[in-house]
Amino acid sequence: MQTENEFEIDHAHMVLALTKPGEEIVATFTPSSAHILHMAVGVSGEAGELLDAIKKNVFYNKPLDRANVIEELGDLEFYMSGLRQGLGITRDEVLEANIQKLFKRYSSGKYSDKQAQARADKNDYSEPTGTSDMEITATAAVIYSVASDDNTGE
Repeated sequence: MQTENEFEIDHAHMVLALTKPGEEIVATFTPSSAHILHMAVGVSGEAGELLDAIKKNVFYNKPLDRANVIEELGDLEFYMSGLRQGLGITRDEVLEANIQKLFKRYSSGKYSDKQAQARADKNDYSEPTGTSDMEITATAAVIYSVASDDNTGE
């Protein structure tokens, strides 16, 4: 049986053994990889700033700093757009894939804990619904259109 100190030493060695050396990372860096890393780090940082603004409102009962939330959402849009551009992915591709995923996950068209936990979109096998991808896309488009028409800005 290992002592706590021995475990920490073994873990430290494991981390050293399994961490890709910085020299190897830098050697394979390209302007493109630097760009997408910059954009992804930007998304992460701005998401943290948005979360902090929401945290202050929810946990500290401070008034929501709407101007700051708008600023952080704009920064997120900036970095996400740059990331999509760097990867050659359009916003429409992302939205379509997300609609497809959520439609598979919530096949009833409404949220339920059961469907959220089952995550049908992640399973290798899902029961046939008799619904084609074309029908799913058309139905999802109608749902999206109704949601957009009912947009309250929130």
